[in-house]
Amino acid sequence: MPGERYSRGAPRGISLRTRLTIWVLAIFATIQLVSGGALWFYQRSATIDLFEQRLLERAANMAAEIETSLPDLDESALDLIARQELRYPHFERYRVDVLDADGRSVVYPQTRWPETAPDLARRAIAANTHLRAPVVDEDVGFFVSEGASVEAIALPVTGRLGEQLAIVVATSDAFVARQLALTARVLIAGGLVGLIASAISGWLIAGMAVDPFRRLSGVAGQLTPENLDREIVVESPTTEVSALTEELESARERLRSAFAVQERFLSNISHEIKTPIATLLTEAQTINKSELNDEAREFVEVTEDEMRKLGRLVESFLTLTRVREGSGVTRPRRYPANELVMDSLEDCQQMAEQYAVRLNPRLASGEDAMDLSVVGDPALLRTMLNNLIRNAIRFSPKESRVGVVASQDDTTFVVAVDDEGPGIPPEVLEHLFDRFVQSRDEVRRERGHGLGLAIAKGIAELHGGDVVAENRPEGGARFTLTLPIEAADGSGVATDADHRAYEVADADH
Repeated sequence: MPGERYSRGAPRGISLRTRLTIWVLAIFATIQLVSGGALWFYQRSATIDLFEQRLLERAANMAAEIETSLPDLDESALDLIARQELRYPHFERYRVDVLDADGRSVVYPQTRWPETAPDLARRAIAANTHLRAPVVDEDVGFFVSEGASVEAIALPVTGRLGEQLAIVVATSDAFVARQLALTARVLIAGGLVGLIASAISGWLIAGMAVDPFRRLSGVAGQLTPENLDREIVVESPTTEVSALTEELESARERLRSAFAVQERFLSNISHEIKTPIATLLTEAQTINKSELNDEAREFVEVTEDEMRKLGRLVESFLTLTRVREGSGVTRPRRYPANELVMDSLEDCQQMAEQYAVRLNPRLASGEDAMDLSVVGDPALLRTMLNNLIRNAIRFSPKESRVGVVASQDDTTFVVAVDDEGPGIPPEVLEHLFDRFVQSRDEVRRERGHGLGLAIAKGIAELHGGDVVAENRPEGGARFTLTLPIEAADGSGVATDADHRAYEVADADH
């Protein structure tokens, strides 16, 4: 059905490369979050266990030394033992005391912790084992950094007289807080670096994955009726891309076959109606108009004019068919390059006078200009250049100039056709050489059929050259024709400059 759209899958939005990159980033972030969380909890548990193990070891060593020093242990001796055993960075802040079963200090004049130490000491003596508990006192006697807490451990000891005592060690776990903070910073920094690296890697990997599809898209975007004969080839080791390439190639073959049928139909129809058009035109031209009344004379003149237009359109179709089939150059001949330009200028001079436009030619100069030749069908070559010059004339204002500048560029003959018209609309420029392409203004004026430039470019490509269009900075448009140069000692046959060009439909932007 007309207007039917073939759609499958999600609507177009984010590019495949971006989606693949986001997926890679999301997967990596999930893995990193899980592994980072597991590492954090493991490191936290290991650090706390290490701290508590070291604290127990140091407290046990102090308990052994204190048992040998009792009952003569005083403050200085206890401080010395504490400094020797707790000199490690794990215990930067601490307090040590020895308490009896009633919770009183046997070293200092009074108990140093009103609540935590006596209670912990009594329970350790009663249980005859070491006990650990957090210190809840507001004043622990030393500075505690933010985020850290204080933990106390009590070990039972026996004095020389058999009395039951307990050594109590309180210290800050700032070491644990620092280690965990360092671990968190490393995990965060590593996570950020990992995310950036995964984003870059995902973008590169996704680019490699979608590159064949991008190339396929580029190839598909270049498919036009004029180049359907080119085989679609995209090298890729992946089966998906190979399958898609085969599908596109199959679609191209179907389109090529359909266009071939259309071209044959157009050619056959053009040949069939060419004779009736010529007959009607001849009859209209041979009628004695002086014997007709005004209405009949006007009818004959209109018929003659319309038949002439229709004849040019049919001839354009036939020329397009020849170019499309690659059979246009049936008898290639050497054509002097400057002579090609002069012949085209002569063909277009009458039209230039009608439009009050002056042709401003400049031929290729130099010692080699006399021998400068191109090889091809003289009629087609002249038709090609005529279309470019007539196109420039049509879009030039009155009393302006159309420049036709010929030159040699290494092994290429170049002809630049400049006009001083309004230029090429941006929406038309990209598709200027497609068939039936016209600006809205030209469609409204019903001038031409939009075939002239397509014919010119097709003839140029048929002869190994090209035609490109651009807007000039100073205003107007420029069409640049390039053709390969035939060497002076080439194998081309004699010049046939008298071979006339076909009359084709006028070109238009």
